Amino acid sequence: MAEHAEVRMLRRNALPVLACAVLGAATGYGYVQRAQPSFQSTVVLFVSATQTPSGGGEYDRARFAQERVVSYVPLVVSPPVLQPVINELHLDDSPADLAHRLTVTAAPGTVLLRISAQADDAAGAMRTANATATSFASFVGRLEGTDDGNPSVDLLVTQSASLDAEQVSPRPRLDVGLGLFFGLLVGLVAATLRQRWTVADAPLETSPLGVAAVPAADDDEDVRIAQNGSALDASRRSPRRPAGLSGPSPHRSGWS
Repeated sequence: MAEHAEVRMLRRNALPVLACAVLGAATGYGYVQRAQPSFQSTVVLFVSATQTPSGGGEYDRARFAQERVVSYVPLVVSPPVLQPVINELHLDDSPADLAHRLTVTAAPGTVLLRISAQADDAAGAMRTANATATSFASFVGRLEGTDDGNPSVDLLVTQSASLDAEQVSPRPRLDVGLGLFFGLLVGLVAATLRQRWTVADAPLETSPLGVAAVPAADDDEDVRIAQNGSALDASRRSPRRPAGLSGPSPHRSGWS
């Protein structure tokens, strides 16, 4: 049974493809060894409205709270909120630097606000997340204050940041696996291109009957098939005379 071209290509280029895969895995492992570990901790805030600008009932207050949650996302990473965190924890970061280590999300259709902080150690991530939540709650109290001195929006911590010992970056298994995958992919692409270039650059030779030009003799099954097919086509196109019939070729004028 004839061997498929893809299988032959892989068999011939097995070592280069394997070398690319090993190199990719080694690159991923090197990244894991050099990268600074990063840990993450998350605090969840529940936003509720005690009153709305237009009065309204419980439904209006719930809608007002949902609208406020979305608008609070960019405020969490603003300098008025982060500078007190830097002062409390004695961080060397600027407000902009600290903002890059924070991820703030608002769950659609809810009044929950999630603040995730990253740091070089798990304890630092936990302290940063909790301090940011406390500072933001104080900021909202001043921002949403009413004439009677009571804030129109309350923030309640429903889930405090905890100590999570599992690092979020780098991830050894994932990073090494990705390196192996991309290395293998590069090896396969290179092997495919090499195979195409080899076929395109192969010298041409004339078939035994001098009719069709085909690639030079090779071990490939497809080349042998091309040669045999060319020879067969040439034999079909060659004029034949009946056996025992003498005389000149029918292509020449006159008979002798």
